[in-house]
Amino acid sequence: MNSKLTKFALTATLGLAITLTLFACEEKEKKQTTAETPTAKPAAKVGEVGTLTDSRDGKKYKTVIMPDGETWMAENMNYAKGGLCYDDKESNCAKYGRLYNWETAMKVCPNGWKLPSQQEWENLAIAIGGDISNEDCYGCYEVTKLKSKSGWKAQNSGNSGNGTDDFGFSALPGGEHCNNCDRTFDYDGIVGNWWTSTEYETDGSDIAYEWRINNDFYIEKGSNSDKVTGYSVRCIKD
Repeated sequence: MNSKLTKFALTATLGLAITLTLFACEEKEKKQTTAETPTAKPAAKVGEVGTLTDSRDGKKYKTVIMPDGETWMAENMNYAKGGLCYDDKESNCAKYGRLYNWETAMKVCPNGWKLPSQQEWENLAIAIGGDISNEDCYGCYEVTKLKSKSGWKAQNSGNSGNGTDDFGFSALPGGEHCNNCDRTFDYDGIVGNWWTSTEYETDGSDIAYEWRINNDFYIEKGSNSDKVTGYSVRCIKD
């Protein structure tokens, strides 16, 4: 009788141990599965706004996802080293950002960001509806979608030079600084110029491409300028 009871107790104990082991294994597997399954991130949306903090000086910049799928700065760079304020007035730096020569523009973007190439500017113009076949008026009318809603001087026709800023890009007419001109600073409120990383030639040319928007409905595709000229900079996420 005692032998039977002992055998029964051993069997019950063994069964309980197996059950507990299986339960523990199932729980461990559940935890591992949960830990290994990444949380899905919501898809990025055009017009989605973010913030970039430049670790060098603590300045914060608005960023925005554009129709080309890229994240662009929604303000012009305003890092002091190597840049100029229009008319040497600090208030213009606060308004337009700074003007940089090409060499400085190539390295002024914060870590993780870069100066966009000519192709990347072209991709943006196409994404907002620009007609690349129209060399005389590239991006006419569509360019208003990039321009800020204020800050642009009236056109010669008397019509407003401001845009609709459909995506929050907020392009501003920061003008230019020209070392080879009688008027050192020119075109603020009328023209915005932005350097690209693309050189006119790859063998050490003194010329590089820039993109230009004026107070008319016009964006100039890949114009080339002397690298010593001071233009605005918009960075794109690397």
